[in-house]
Amino acid sequence: MGLIHQNIERKRAELNRLAEKYGVSDRQVLIKSQELDRLLNEYEVKKDYYKRKKEVGSNRCEVGFSWRLRVCNKQ
Repeated sequence: MGLIHQNIERKRAELNRLAEKYGVSDRQVLIKSQELDRLLNEYEVKKDYYKRKKEVGSNRCEVGFSWRLRVCNKQ
C-alpha cells in the first residue's frame, strides 16, 4: 500500500499549500480536502480488507454458504 501512502502525503501537502495561500474556506481548498478524504477512506477500506483477509487465513476459517456459518479450526 505504499503508493496510496504517497498519494495521501502528496494530496496533504497540496492541501496545506493551498490553505496557506488562499485560506481554509476557499473553494479550491475545500475540493482538495474532499479529494484527501476520498483517499483516506480508500486506504481505510483496503486496510480493513487486508486485515480481515489475514485473520481469516491465520484462523483457517471458512464461511458456509448455505447458512453463512463460520467454521474455524484454530491451531
